[in-house]
Amino acid sequence: MNIGPILRAMKHNRTRVVLIVLEIAITFAIVTNCVNVILAERMKMTRTSGFDDDNIVRIHTRPFAREFEDRVYGCDICQDVCPWNRGAERRAEGLELDAPDAAYPRLAEWLESDPQALADRYRRLYVPDRDGRLLQRNARVAAANVSERGRR
Repeated sequence: MNIGPILRAMKHNRTRVVLIVLEIAITFAIVTNCVNVILAERMKMTRTSGFDDDNIVRIHTRPFAREFEDRVYGCDICQDVCPWNRGAERRAEGLELDAPDAAYPRLAEWLESDPQALADRYRRLYVPDRDGRLLQRNARVAAANVSERGRR
């Protein structure tokens, strides 16, 4: 390869040559810095954590939907633990029993109802923001839980 013409061109355009060399040097410096940063971070990742990794307690979360079973509202669960309900049987003596559909509502009716009408119907319950969509969400969970058993 004939290098003479290249050297003559470099001699006539010294400023361009200096700028090209400077650009190459800056690029090389940036690449070198990136490689050093990558190596330093890699060393941090391979360093031991200081924890006993073999005996760390791991928390495994699972959804609570199955525990809902066929219950559609938290009050179903709260009835068992609420102090007010400890004497409920005594206070309810002489009162007419709730209709079975009121005590055990049909999930399909809840899902087909207007959310606002549902919230108004069960306003005696604590429904956050009086939003019937939350009751419908619980009904969907309960329906999924009991669908294989053919109840409701």
